[in-house]
Amino acid sequence: LPFEKVFNYKENGTKISKSSVVKIVEKKNGFFAAASAYDGDVLVSTTGSLDSPFTKMAREMLDIDSVKAGLVGMSGTLGLKGTMMFEICHPDDPHIVAEESGVYLIGFRCHGSGLLLSEEVLDRLAYACNMEAGKTVLMRPHHEYCTFQQALKKVKKCKHEGYMVYKKGSSKVLKLMSPHYLSKKFLM
Repeated sequence: LPFEKVFNYKENGTKISKSSVVKIVEKKNGFFAAASAYDGDVLVSTTGSLDSPFTKMAREMLDIDSVKAGLVGMSGTLGLKGTMMFEICHPDDPHIVAEESGVYLIGFRCHGSGLLLSEEVLDRLAYACNMEAGKTVLMRPHHEYCTFQQALKKVKKCKHEGYMVYKKGSSKVLKLMSPHYLSKKFLM
């Protein structure tokens, strides 16, 4: 149960009032991976595959024991069975914008309800997994509330891929790509 398709700002009706309060989450430039508990183990997948070279790279980077503990903890403590979602920045998989190698926890979707957990809950889940491992195994992207106008100003200055933008009190989500990222992508 990964994320639903998200469009760039001004694509497919993704306009938001500039005065709207939004949560922006820094986009990491890696590849997507997901993990779910299955039959007593952890099932790791990438977009469309359970056994691609990217799935193998994801397994190399993931601390499976701490991910399993996180999945079991969410199920046992909160009664939430779900899929953990990650952006994997593997040193052998260079991207347009250089990132610190590692695993970034970017989402958790609950099975059944489809609910996506908040960034604050994801912060606590990553912390719990890191405590379980005794080291940092899951990083979190920076996130904050601001107006959409402020988000538009921030994206012009940032030197990373951009932001995921979530409108407060709404299911509206969009991507804001940075000029830095887009210009590098164009040149490549």
